Amino acid sequence: MKAKKKSAKQETAKARYGIHRMRILVLLKKIEEGLEKDQAAFKGPEGLYEKNWGFVGSLAEWADRLQEISDAINQEGEHAPENRA
Repeated sequence: MKAKKKSAKQETAKARYGIHRMRILVLLKKIEEGLEKDQAAFKGPEGLYEKNWGFVGSLAEWADRLQEISDAINQEGEHAPENRA
């Protein structure tokens, strides 16, 4: 049985998918490291800086953005199949 030959477009899409997937994984790791570093600085013995409501607002905004991405990837929330028009 002969293997099907893939078109150049299919190969390009597959390669690009892999590139973007790796970028996302690297970014997720950097986000996790940044959050851990930030928390350590906040909890440290000297308390390098105080948190204020600006930090809270930023975290809330970032959480909302990440929730949107998570919903899209996992087909949940407004991206769930039953919620599509």
